[in-house]
Amino acid sequence: MTDAAGLGARLRALRARMNMKQDTAAAELGVSQAYISRLECGAAKPAPDLAARIERLLETPQFRPYFDRWRETVRHCEGFASLIRMESGRVRADCFSAGFVRLGGVFSEIRTGQPLDGLFARSTDDLFAILVGEGLFEGAVVRTENLWRSGEAQDAACFRVVNIPVRDDLGQWFVHTTHQPVPPAAFLAWQRRNDRPHVVRAFG
Repeated sequence: MTDAAGLGARLRALRARMNMKQDTAAAELGVSQAYISRLECGAAKPAPDLAARIERLLETPQFRPYFDRWRETVRHCEGFASLIRMESGRVRADCFSAGFVRLGGVFSEIRTGQPLDGLFARSTDDLFAILVGEGLFEGAVVRTENLWRSGEAQDAACFRVVNIPVRDDLGQWFVHTTHQPVPPAAFLAWQRRNDRPHVVRAFG
């Protein structure tokens, strides 16, 4: 997607969120309604000064994508939460909570877009594969629940996690995760008993 097409898509998403007509957006930006229409369908490329005005409009807090609020709730969560997504065939980080970052180690080094496979325990990679197969990253389930381990060491942090698929403003699927620390013995017992996630496919 070109920068111009990206601006057009983001402006169209903003108008949809705010129930804003094209002529209102045109007045905000000092252009014609017809130009807004061409921009949103990718038929117009804005000059640098207009592109800067569009960016400023898009960055205004009340006009920011709703999904940015999701990211803020995760980033500033004092507990354990994350947003992850599937891209180019790999599970990747979007953001991890302040609680995770304070754990240090690998959690303090995770960056947006970073693949997560191979980062934790081998059993966690296996769980990712199962969740992909269940359709978690395509919104095919309501939620999943499982235990997981952050590394191979006996004292590696372990968690009970609830994963819920959510969409951003442009319709892309992410997974919002919330985690509760559990003792390593609890993870091992769960693994011996049933190492597959619990999958919920119906609301309610």
